[in-house]
Amino acid sequence: MAALARLAGLASSAAEARLAALTRVATELRVRLAALDDARRTRAEELESADAALLAGADLRWHRWIEGRRSALNSELARTLTDIARAQAALRKSFGQRLAAEALAEQEHKDRRRLQDRRAERDQLS
Repeated sequence: MAALARLAGLASSAAEARLAALTRVATELRVRLAALDDARRTRAEELESADAALLAGADLRWHRWIEGRRSALNSELARTLTDIARAQAALRKSFGQRLAAEALAEQEHKDRRRLQDRRAERDQLS
């Protein structure tokens, strides 16, 4: 049982690590989305009607690129959030299995100890 408890502990730790990695990915995606929003906001504040980039159409292409990039990042973030939800469910399950395995290992240890104590008492009475 102790080996099972160790194995369950390792599985739980792996599930925690996977969730942490996914959370870091989601955070990075949010940071990148915020940077795009900031760039767009800054550009909108700087815009003048006689702006050369605007007159050449580059500004329009840049806005399309920003929107395409935002869309791609949002899609990736949505997939990551779905993966996080699955990883949380897996972590809850592995954590429960770990607790159960640890409880069984502890009970087995106590039972073994009681048996040893009874044998010792019986040997003393003999």
